[in-house]
Amino acid sequence: MTHPSIPTPLAPAERRFLSESELANRWGLSPKTLQRWRAQGTGPLFAKFSKKVSYPLEGQGGILDWAGLGTTHPVQLDLRASLRERGALMNHEHLHYILATPAVELAEQSSESLFRIKSDAAVLLAAVKTVVEHIDRAVALKYTHRAHQLRLTSGKDTGVVHFDDGQVQVTADLPKKVEWDQAKLAEITRRIAASGDDPAEFVEIAYRISETKFNAWPESLKSAFAPARTLKTGKAGFRLALLKEKAPW
Repeated sequence: MTHPSIPTPLAPAERRFLSESELANRWGLSPKTLQRWRAQGTGPLFAKFSKKVSYPLEGQGGILDWAGLGTTHPVQLDLRASLRERGALMNHEHLHYILATPAVELAEQSSESLFRIKSDAAVLLAAVKTVVEHIDRAVALKYTHRAHQLRLTSGKDTGVVHFDDGQVQVTADLPKKVEWDQAKLAEITRRIAASGDDPAEFVEIAYRISETKFNAWPESLKSAFAPARTLKTGKAGFRLALLKEKAPW
């Protein structure tokens, strides 16, 4: 079988995934030819999402790579299967494909598929956070002393300083964090009130009631506080977990 080649590179503005019909038109093929290639395990890498098939332009096994290197064994990116089960984490192509898929289409996936995608994303997020924290520690080791010296020169212990290191501008921020002893503040406000002054002129006071305590109060007491209570909901959250398979017997 003679496969077509791609004579010219793609323009930067083009999308990074092509549909089956778009790839067929680009290569002058029939969509049935691409379908046959997929069935035979040949052709470029393709991503199958429900009944929708897309072909990534770049990356190993993608359209450009496959046409240039003659790759004949594509790796199917099926979002219904766990990436970890294939011994790989999500890479840039996987992430781009998921982000390019409308949420309404993702919502049509099975619960198992969504669980695996979400689990893989959580693993990747945790790994990225660990890498970022590790790099931040290295950056702190590299620049903490220099930033400290610049603050001393400026006559301050905290705050922001700027300096250049080669072609990189470094902004070092050491925030000021102040904590107040609540028991001591309460005693001070009592003394202010006893002297005839208004504590609110000196202290910011906020009142709060534990929701657990409020719900445990008798209705007569709750009704007295109810006018000051406003109930708001936060962002809805959902956690997915696979059910344990039942034994066949």
